[in-house]
Amino acid sequence: MKAQLNIDADKLADQYIIEHPDYSYSKVPLLPTSGAQLNLPIGTITHKLKREIMLARTEPALQKHLCKHFKWTDETFETIDWESFRLAMNRLDKHRTTLNKHVNDITPVGRRLHRRDPKYYKGCNTCGLVDEETAIHLLECSNRTKWRNACKRAVHQHFTKENCKWAVPFEVQELLLEGITAVIEGRDPETMTFAPSVSHIAAAQTAIGWDQLFSGRLASAWQVSYSSHLGTTATKKVNGQTWATALAELLLQQWYNLWIERNGDRHGRDKDSKAAAAKRQAIREVEQLYDLTGNKD
Repeated sequence: MKAQLNIDADKLADQYIIEHPDYSYSKVPLLPTSGAQLNLPIGTITHKLKREIMLARTEPALQKHLCKHFKWTDETFETIDWESFRLAMNRLDKHRTTLNKHVNDITPVGRRLHRRDPKYYKGCNTCGLVDEETAIHLLECSNRTKWRNACKRAVHQHFTKENCKWAVPFEVQELLLEGITAVIEGRDPETMTFAPSVSHIAAAQTAIGWDQLFSGRLASAWQVSYSSHLGTTATKKVNGQTWATALAELLLQQWYNLWIERNGDRHGRDKDSKAAAAKRQAIREVEQLYDLTGNKD
């Protein structure tokens, strides 16, 4: 009997959350049996106390650093769907080290490696058209047509597979694909075209940066739009939060696929190409040593 009451209570609580998506659950009343309760600016902390205290201590400095590095205002920082970003990163935990470097803009691309040690080639091994391989060039490289097509196809299929559970209004889907296309083609966001009904989403993502989509940093406006689209049909597994998390995970995975492809171009994919890459690197190192001695003979 008590077990059934608990099940019924959970069901009613879930239904209430679905019907009141804008209600803040950040603070809860103190239970008489608790004796003590931890309240931080983000709300009441009821579990994982050590982790939450550590985050409360370090997050302000991290926010300041990110805003300075990515040229965000504090207001822009608050428009990012950080919860979906966190959940997506957790789902891709097996790639955590690589993705942490990526989202913090310290990926070891050619430019960064060359600055650290001149023996490393700073250009792009894929196209050979730029003097320095940068993080944004990874996305814009003209010789990655295969990855570009696969990426856009994956995004399109994401909205149509599994009984279309992640389907969104056409205008939202087109805006997302237009934004992704603008990034990988190196176009200015001002050249993008989209329906007036999604201009608020476009403005929010533009402030964050459209390239940040591939870092899993979506504007919260995307999630709000999907929640509005679902209305009362939202469920515990299909709602604004789960939709945004799945999309952030998809885009992070697409960037990771790109990084693997880039590494194959740079370091080789089979025994022969890896040996050739190692030989090129050895020659660069010998040439650097000769440059240091001033001996050109």
